[in-house]
Amino acid sequence: MSSTDNDNQLLSALLADSQDAFKQVCLTYTHTLYAYCYSYTRNSAYTEEVVQDILVAFWNYRHRLTLDSSIKSVLFTIARHHAINAFRTTLRSPVYEDYVKYSEAIACDANDKLGYDDFLVNLRHAMNRLTRSEKKVVELSKFEHYSNSEIAESLGISEKTVRNQLSAGLSKLRMYLTDFKYIVLLFINI
Repeated sequence: MSSTDNDNQLLSALLADSQDAFKQVCLTYTHTLYAYCYSYTRNSAYTEEVVQDILVAFWNYRHRLTLDSSIKSVLFTIARHHAINAFRTTLRSPVYEDYVKYSEAIACDANDKLGYDDFLVNLRHAMNRLTRSEKKVVELSKFEHYSNSEIAESLGISEKTVRNQLSAGLSKLRMYLTDFKYIVLLFINI
C-alpha cells in the first residue's frame, strides 16, 4: 500500500472522527514535528507542549480536510504557525531575558579576560624591572604564598629585610602597573 493510499484511508477515517486514525497520525508525525519545533524553541518541555498543541489543532481542523489534503502539509502549516508563535513567546519570556543578560555578562567577562591577559603580560615585564632580591621576595610572598618568616628562612635574610624588599618591590609594581589599578588593588596588598 502506498503512502498516498494510506493518507487517503487516514483522511477518510479522520473525517469520520476515528481516534485510531488520529493516533496513527500522532505516531507517524510526532517525532518530525518535535524536531521541527525544537529548532524554534530550544527547550524540550516547551517543544512537547507545542507539538501537543499542533496535534490538537490538527484534530480540531479535521472536518475541513478533504480527501485531496496532504496530512503532512496541513500538519506542517499548523506547526509553522505554532512554532513562530512559540519563538515569539520565547523572545518575550523572562527566562530568555535572563539568558540575554547572561550572554552579555559572558561578553563582559571575555573583555575582562583580555584585560587580565594584558595585565599578566605587563606584570611579567614589571617583575623583570625589579632588583633580583625584590623580585624573589615578591614572587615568594605573592605567588608562592610564603610568610615573611618563611621567606627570611629560605633566603637567609632577616624578616625586616624581607618586609623592606617586599614593600619596595610592591611600590615599584604599583607604579609600573598604574593602567591596571583595579586588578593591582586586588593583587598587591602590603
